[in-house]
Amino acid sequence: MDLYIETCLEDLFLALVNKGSVAKYIYKEKLQKKSDILDKNIREIVGENIHEIKRIFVTNGPGSFMGVRAGIIYAHTLARVMGIDIFVTSSLKFVSNGEKKRTYIDAKSDKSFF
Repeated sequence: MDLYIETCLEDLFLALVNKGSVAKYIYKEKLQKKSDILDKNIREIVGENIHEIKRIFVTNGPGSFMGVRAGIIYAHTLARVMGIDIFVTSSLKFVSNGEKKRTYIDAKSDKSFF
C-alpha cells in the first residue's frame, strides 16, 4: 500500500493506494494551517494499516513553504521509522497526474506557477 501526501497547495490531500486503486482518501479544502491537522488526518486514513504501507509519496512545491515543510518532515519521519521508501515530486506534477499537460497553480498576488 502507498501513502500519498499533498500539503503544498491550498487544500490538504491524503490518499491510501493499494495496487493502483485508491482505497481511502481525505480531501480538506482551503486550510490555513495544515500542520495542525496533518497527524490526526494521516492516523485517520491509515488506521490499523500502518504496517501495510510500503512507500510514501509527498510533494515539495511550488506552494506554501509551511505546507511543504510539514508534509516533507512528516513523510521523512514516517519513512525512516518504518524503514520504507519515500518519493518526492512537484505539486505541478502531482496535480497533472504525471501527464504532460499545462498545469497552473495560483501563486497569489496575481501570479501563478506554470
